[in-house]
Amino acid sequence: MRLTVELDSYTYHHSRHSWEQDRRREREAYARGDDFRRYTWGDVFERPDMMLTELRALCRAAA
Repeated sequence: MRLTVELDSYTYHHSRHSWEQDRRREREAYARGDDFRRYTWGDVFERPDMMLTELRALCRAAA
């Protein structure tokens, strides 16, 4: 299994152009057969346990 993780923040993803690019990258990841996860600043810095639990489970499932 391949995994693509995108980290979103309003600083870099607040324009329509950025939003469109994000959707394109997500579609490209799925087209490659990747599992895809998107996390926000809050996920990484305010609730990292939830994000890490999910990523660990994905890695265990792939092993």
